[in-house]
Amino acid sequence: MSKFYLNITMAYNLIPIVVIILCVGAVIAIIVRHLSELAAIDVSSVPNTDADKIRRKIVMSRLKNLIRNKTGKIVKICLFLGNKSVQLSKNFRKKISRLEHYYESLYYHSVKLKKTETIGKVKDLTEDVKELVKNNQMDDAERKCLLAISLDPQNPDLYEMLTHIYWDKKDYDNAIGTISYLIELRKRLTAGKNNGTSNDEANHTTALLAAHYLELGLIYQDAHKSTNAIEAFQNALVLQPNHPRYLGLLLDASIESKNKEASIKNLEALRMVNPENEKIASYQALIDNIKNN
Repeated sequence: MSKFYLNITMAYNLIPIVVIILCVGAVIAIIVRHLSELAAIDVSSVPNTDADKIRRKIVMSRLKNLIRNKTGKIVKICLFLGNKSVQLSKNFRKKISRLEHYYESLYYHSVKLKKTETIGKVKDLTEDVKELVKNNQMDDAERKCLLAISLDPQNPDLYEMLTHIYWDKKDYDNAIGTISYLIELRKRLTAGKNNGTSNDEANHTTALLAAHYLELGLIYQDAHKSTNAIEAFQNALVLQPNHPRYLGLLLDASIESKNKEASIKNLEALRMVNPENEKIASYQALIDNIKNN
């Protein structure tokens, strides 16, 4: 129950207590008002030794009669009001609960509508981005892609699109930063649903991560950062060992960095996985031309 409704309900629950306190106060007031009558008891004709006892008995008798006669109706009224206030309090709580559920349903319905509207808006923006990229309007494509991300910041596909926009613009720093974030986002999303993930879903996610590392390596290659490209391709191979394409790209990067030892090792791995690869001979020639360190 919300804090507002809880405060109202608590206040309403005080009504029976207030009624009881008022009734008790009324009874006490009646007794106090008649104390003078109780005190005015003439026992002068009674011997002194028995006077106190007789006085006490008379006082108690009159007090009982007073309570019975003077406060009986008030007690009945108090009980009636108390029962009524308790019933009213219960009815009020039920009404409050129904109102709360009603407004909660309105809230969640509005959230659902907003989510539906957001999904539609992101879809429209995505189509706009694709059209702008097709027409080589990269600045506008970047702007709309960033707007879509602001609406749906946990959508990996949007970061994939933005990476390619930066890559096409040769803005390598932003391309590397975006796809690096995409990799971390994909890992985080996967970790969040590990318990309910099937083998097929897990394999699909692994393949996606490997592909992201592949793209990261290719961007590093375009930026002439062979060392970083090698690390990215190695990460892709950790996820999908002995993948022919990843081995070929790792071999390319090793040769480009003129690391003869790593190039020989990667060529042997490629030869074992794909012995019919037509580029093996040319790879061997390139490696032979690398001078030993």
